[in-house]
Amino acid sequence: MKTIINLIFIFIFFSCRKQEFKTNPPLSPVPIKQDSTIVLDNSVSLTGQTWIITTYKIGDFSTPISRNDTLKFLNNKIYTFNNETSTYNLYPSLSSYTLTLNGTFIGNLTGTIYENNLKTGFIEGIKFKDLTPGGNISNYYFLWIKRF
Repeated sequence: MKTIINLIFIFIFFSCRKQEFKTNPPLSPVPIKQDSTIVLDNSVSLTGQTWIITTYKIGDFSTPISRNDTLKFLNNKIYTFNNETSTYNLYPSLSSYTLTLNGTFIGNLTGTIYENNLKTGFIEGIKFKDLTPGGNISNYYFLWIKRF
């Protein structure tokens, strides 16, 4: 019995080895590429399109008011609102897009639109919040916009 224990001890003692670890050299630095023309989702663009605001409504309980305002999107940042140049943003946000229109007749507006709105050319009764500096941030509007 003592022999078996000695053999097990000797086997364990000689079978254990210290594992040697080799360190990897550090990676060489990679220069940071700076590009001011980053496009988050280049598959969706309003560039070259014309849309018309046909109706708007202030808050939940007002009566819809007819409009005929033309939005011409010149590039991915600049558009005209009834021939007045201003800026806009369209960027992906989860399963939708956030559209911000600066310089409208009501002020600077932002709202959530969906891919279907862009495909069909109809934005019907979508809620937009007023972001105008100094304006009432609790104001919101519903807009009806169609592609021309």
